[in-house]
Amino acid sequence: MNPQVIRLPSLVVALFLVSSSAWAGESRLATYLRPVTVKPFPAMACTDLAAELASAADERGISINKEQIVTTTAENVTFAGTSIAGFEEVPATEFPNGVDVGFVYVDAPELDLPAGFYALNAHANEEDIREGSYEGTVGLVDQDGQEVARVAATFQTFSVTVPKPLPFERTQVEARTEIEDVQGMLMRRRIVIVFRCPNGTTIIIVISLGRR
Repeated sequence: MNPQVIRLPSLVVALFLVSSSAWAGESRLATYLRPVTVKPFPAMACTDLAAELASAADERGISINKEQIVTTTAENVTFAGTSIAGFEEVPATEFPNGVDVGFVYVDAPELDLPAGFYALNAHANEEDIREGSYEGTVGLVDQDGQEVARVAATFQTFSVTVPKPLPFERTQVEARTEIEDVQGMLMRRRIVIVFRCPNGTTIIIVISLGRR
């Protein structure tokens, strides 16, 4: 069955796979997705987001870097996430096959995305993969293994092979909410999620939540 995409009317998503030296650049790529019907998740009731994320990963048989779980909360926004264990050894040449790079919990009503746990699966066409910048996509896969959304992504790679030895042991993850100033007085909140992997890539996701 072909995956469908959902419409996120207030969502501006930009994913960037960049080298550590390219982190300073955060240009964004807007994505508009069609509506689909998906199984809703209950909002997370407890406050131990890291424990809930780890438990959900165990239930789904997904191996994650539990020591790297990050969380961030703000008004009507709850996020927890970490990287997939073993992504550190996956080269960019595997992206045509689809690579699971992260596991996250998202609850942000402004996104029109059911609150719940999602695996992040990155894909790029074989002919596009090279050192530098190229286009690709990232899918959000729910607890039933169904891809409920696929969003546009920009990949920037400084090495298509995994460095030996790795420059550091595990993928480092960052997450925060912030205010984005757009056209002077027009401001909107956004979630910024960063996967900094020793395999030679860094994933930066910027999700705009709407105007303030």
